[in-house]
Amino acid sequence: MQRKYYSSPNGYAAHNKISKERYAQTMIASAKRNARKKNVPFSITAADINIPDICPYLQKPLTILRTAGRQKYNPSLDKIIPELGYVPDNIQVISNLANKMKQDATLTELVEFATNTLKIHGTNPIKTSL
Repeated sequence: MQRKYYSSPNGYAAHNKISKERYAQTMIASAKRNARKKNVPFSITAADINIPDICPYLQKPLTILRTAGRQKYNPSLDKIIPELGYVPDNIQVISNLANKMKQDATLTELVEFATNTLKIHGTNPIKTSL
């Protein structure tokens, strides 16, 4: 059976959008599973999750779409210091893309990457698309 998708005026499938509150509950459930699997602390509640309108790292609007696979601008729960786990002062909500970018890199590696990307591509918009 093929699903029908109806676009809303802003280009997103309206029926695939869910509320921030519902999305926060989904993030909690996922974080709890991940904490058990990785044996890290877990003590957050939905009240600890603040989903901003814009990703603080990429300055792009966050979307809340329920679709197959991860959407790069959907919110993602980030552990600031991974080994501290999911505790209130160690989480932030950023985009999936930003979380994936910082997932395995240290702050030093991210700075090196950004610095060298600017050296290689400059500020020329034609040269900046990788």
